[in-house]
Order: sequence, then C-alpha cells, then structure tokens
Amino acid sequence: MPDGFSVETADVGDGHSVDKRIADSLNAMLEDCKRAGYHPFIRSSFRTRDEQQQILNERVALYREAGYSEEEALAAALQWVAPPGTSEHELGLAVDINDEVDDEGMYAWLASNAHQYGFILRYPLDKVDVTGISNEPWHYRYVGKRTAGEIFQTGETLEEYLARTRMK
Repeated sequence: MPDGFSVETADVGDGHSVDKRIADSLNAMLEDCKRAGYHPFIRSSFRTRDEQQQILNERVALYREAGYSEEEALAAALQWVAPPGTSEHELGLAVDINDEVDDEGMYAWLASNAHQYGFILRYPLDKVDVTGISNEPWHYRYVGKRTAGEIFQTGETLEEYLARTRMK
C-alpha cells in the first residue's frame, strides 16, 4: 500500500472497524450466521500499519523463544502474518471471524455462504501453494458480490481470479 493510504472506517462493534463500504454486508453476514445457530465474533478487523508491525514482531518473538534463529523466526512468522504495508486488514476489507463456543461448523457455513455477502475465504487449505499463506479458515476478504460469486463458483483464490481476469 502506498504511504499515506487511508480508509474511512465504520464501527462494527466490540472495538472493531472495517472500511465503511463493507460494514452493512459484514453485519448482515454475521446476523445470518447467528440465525443459522452459530456464535460468530470478529477477532480481528482493520489494523494500522503500526499495529500490523507489532503483530509481526510478536510472532517473530514467539518463534525466537522457541529456538528459531532470527531468519528462521521471520520466515515462520511470515507464513501467518503479512508484512506491514501488505496486509488486507490494513485495507479495512478483511476480518478474522471465530465462533464464541469454538463450533468449527461455523467455518463451513461461512465458506458456503460468504460469497452471498461479497466475501471470500481468503486462505483455503488446498491453496497454500497459490497464496503462500497457511490455511486460515477464519480470514474473510470483501471483494464484492459479483466477484465473490465468481470465485466461489470456480473455486479459485483471489490470486487465480486476478490472473485469469487480467488476461482478458
């Protein structure tokens, strides 16, 4: 992201905010998820670049404490945490959603329904080689309903979708 990038955010509860353009879609998805019997909550939402740096530093420190070298710790941390300036959370378009009672069935519900609200599962288990990021069944990215529907139908990642549509 370029220096000086900014986003107008909207509060979505519990101290979380997202790009104001996606707040209504996110809230509708979470409400419908609750109606389906789950207990979703936002674990992480919009982050500043400084917050992203702090998260990366903390993850590197955990790996260092586990005996990794500095280089190994950074490489391991980058499997889970995007470098500052590249995180979708910094765009305000990504949220991490968990279930209050650890019902993993919620992840299946989200994977099957999120596209109806304009969201995609960003880092699926079978696409780690494409995204370069470990499986995160909780990480959802807003891309709009049309694009999310296409990605859902094709089973692509955002990277694959962009590569295919840019070739046209």
